[in-house]
Amino acid sequence: MGKIVVLASSALILALASIGAAEVVQVPLPELLGVYPQSQTITIQLPNEPLTVRGATIWLAGEASVGSFYCGLEGPFPLPMQVRARFPDWPQGPGYVDEKLPVQPGSFQIRREFRPYRSPTWDFFMDGEAEFTFSGGIGALFGGCWVVVQPQVTLTEAVLYIDADFRVPVRTSTWGEIKALYE
Repeated sequence: MGKIVVLASSALILALASIGAAEVVQVPLPELLGVYPQSQTITIQLPNEPLTVRGATIWLAGEASVGSFYCGLEGPFPLPMQVRARFPDWPQGPGYVDEKLPVQPGSFQIRREFRPYRSPTWDFFMDGEAEFTFSGGIGALFGGCWVVVQPQVTLTEAVLYIDADFRVPVRTSTWGEIKALYE
């Protein structure tokens, strides 16, 4: 009977070792802090390899100034900064978040979920690492329009939230401890 309990216990331990705990991991992005317009790509590193990734959200905070532009003889018109955050490795096309900052100058806080172009899969993130691109600039202006004052954003906080399942850590001595209970 004792061997059956030990075998059942070992099967349970092996099953539990592959079970993950759902977590929303905060990944601070200090490399992104600074003044925009600019564009940069960084590598996101999770604390360990996930079993499953369900989604990602980005949170940004900072200060914005609004630029201006003319079209022909008309204007000036307000020109807000546009920021873009994306995972360029997303196999179905880059996953992205596009957000036009408020036209009014001042402080801002933005929290947006990544929206995929097509059916999402997060398989590119399964090794716990992914490329991430963040940029700030102006949208397209049509012919005959020109920028008079460039908008600017100073990013003071940036955090990526990854909703994922991670393996539950198991000590290597666990099996021996359970086996000793039944001997």
